[in-house]
Amino acid sequence: IASGNGDGDSIQMPDVTGLQPADAQDRLDDLGFTNVRLQGRRVNDEDDDNRVIEQSVDEGESISPDQQITLTVGQFPGGVFG
Repeated sequence: IASGNGDGDSIQMPDVTGLQPADAQDRLDDLGFTNVRLQGRRVNDEDDDNRVIEQSVDEGESISPDQQITLTVGQFPGGVFG
């Protein structure tokens, strides 16, 4: 049985999709998350280059600050990472 608010140690996950990785990391750090991991994925849309395209924890979900969050960052061929 899970409690929606936890014991006060949980933090609500924001939506960071569309942000650049550094901005997403800063936002999560400011909220108190301590276990954020980045991974890249090739994308076909240049608008997704160097942007968070997916997050492993859904927006609004309350999790502990040390739970791992994986942010998937778009990598367009010829772009920032391509």
